[in-house]
Amino acid sequence: MNIIGLIPARSGSKRVPGKNIKMCAGKPLILWTIEAALSSNLDDVYVSSDSQEILSLCRDINGLKILTRPNKLADDEVPMLPVISHFLENIEKTGVVVDAVMLLQPTSPLRNGSHINAAIEQFTSSNYDSLVSVVKAPHAFHPDKILTIQKNNLQPYYGAMNDAESKIAVGRNGPAILLSKTDVFRQEKLYGENVSPFIMDKSVSIDIDEPFDFNLAEWLLK
Repeated sequence: MNIIGLIPARSGSKRVPGKNIKMCAGKPLILWTIEAALSSNLDDVYVSSDSQEILSLCRDINGLKILTRPNKLADDEVPMLPVISHFLENIEKTGVVVDAVMLLQPTSPLRNGSHINAAIEQFTSSNYDSLVSVVKAPHAFHPDKILTIQKNNLQPYYGAMNDAESKIAVGRNGPAILLSKTDVFRQEKLYGENVSPFIMDKSVSIDIDEPFDFNLAEWLLK
């Protein structure tokens, strides 16, 4: 199975200006993800960006390929599917057969090559359509523990779960890793019907969305 890594890195960021190339623990943020991808078993790794500054940074990295993204696909409101479709359209023009694409957001700098390899192995070990990285919900925020305030009284939000202790509550950690077969993307979906959960530790599940996240990730990386 030919699995290609795609690192989407647009130029704009409202909460953390210049986020993707902002220095984080001694190197541009995006470089943490690039190095993780290139050290893994992915068959190829691409960076898709509208930013000449980002593309220039990536251009001389051995083993990394770049794809210039049109400005219309770099707006803050543009969803990820058109970006993936643009990538597939351009790479398949070169004759490359892509069986699956692993989306690697540069905002997850603590995800490393070992995580990527483990995700690939888990994905290919069975007939999954997709794989999504998740992190276990903190104990206090397990669905059975969440409360609501009704008429100034605390009440269970979801009601009692008879087997709550056996359930694992998780949330997407970005996600740091999203892997789907190409056919899933062609159906204009990010996830297929059969999705494998790839559980990652809380300590590597930082998704940088605001300055606090950036500072925490930098502290952990150091």
